[in-house]
Amino acid sequence: MSGSRSNLTLAPGRYQSFTTASLLLTESRVLAALHGELHDWDAVRSRALVDNLVQARTSGTRARIVNEVTSRLRLLGDRELHVLNQGSLPEQASVLWVAVCRRYPLIRDFALEVMQPRYRELRLVLTAEDFDTFFNRKAEWHPELERMAASTRKRLRPALFHMMRQAGLLVGESTLAPANLGPRLVAAISEHDRQDLSLFPTSERG
Repeated sequence: MSGSRSNLTLAPGRYQSFTTASLLLTESRVLAALHGELHDWDAVRSRALVDNLVQARTSGTRARIVNEVTSRLRLLGDRELHVLNQGSLPEQASVLWVAVCRRYPLIRDFALEVMQPRYRELRLVLTAEDFDTFFNRKAEWHPELERMAASTRKRLRPALFHMMRQAGLLVGESTLAPANLGPRLVAAISEHDRQDLSLFPTSERG
């Protein structure tokens, strides 16, 4: 994706929850398993809030985490949810990275426009400047990003890099690591949208 304009809204308010969360692997596994029983995300959300399935200390934190997790998992297909329920930890983390990218267009664009090209060019270190340059370029096309609170923007890059480490896409502080996507995971993602395979550092074209 060479252009800076996304077809999706990059509403700044959507990123407040992102910057205070992580990949939320444990919580996502719990709610995905419950969805396997209830087959209804609204019912999953209600049960998770009532029974505090995410084990949050306060009702406000509980609601924030449950809302964040369900908003991501709703974007996964059935086979992707199956991998989240039955796959290995690396597979589960990869599925959740896809969910995060679908939930947050800005993050998806960063993966497609910065992370993936740099990996293919063997420029394997991502820096804060790389993210700032990307964000400023996006802001030229999306003036609404200029309205993002300075505190939110400051947290956005560290939160993103933290999630990438959790997903196994970064090692150390900022070195890109190749994605090892097995056949089951590739098939699950491809069934939903094969282009999403390009959300990972790979040398192959999606």
